[in-house]
Amino acid sequence: PATQNLHPTNFVERSFATFTVMIALITFSTFLGKMTSAMTQLLNLNADKREEQSAMRRFFRERKISESLKVHIWHCYREQSSKKHNTLLQTDVKYFSHMPQRVKMQLARELYEPAVKDFPIFAELAVLQKGIVSKICNTAIMERA
Repeated sequence: PATQNLHPTNFVERSFATFTVMIALITFSTFLGKMTSAMTQLLNLNADKREEQSAMRRFFRERKISESLKVHIWHCYREQSSKKHNTLLQTDVKYFSHMPQRVKMQLARELYEPAVKDFPIFAELAVLQKGIVSKICNTAIMERA
């Protein structure tokens, strides 16, 4: 663009130009601050994982771990960390701790009863005494990461 000889000539025009520049400065500063904050949050999200991976690499290097074992350990690590992010636990949903006990028992029964009944002793127990498997599911079984 060619330069043009346009400039404020009176008080109102100068005030408008100053106001426009100040608004632009404030808007850009706010935008830049939010972008910096978002980038910092992204870096902090992965900081623990990066730190753990760095410690593993250092351990492998200092202890002279064989290449084949390192590959196997990294494979297990990646597989475990991907499973950890995909599985939502019952304790991750805060409302579940505030539900009525009756509803908690129904939820525990639906979650765990099929796995419990895979064991022959519990399958027999369920036939002999109704409701015992539900009590076992509710009191004896707990999810963990």
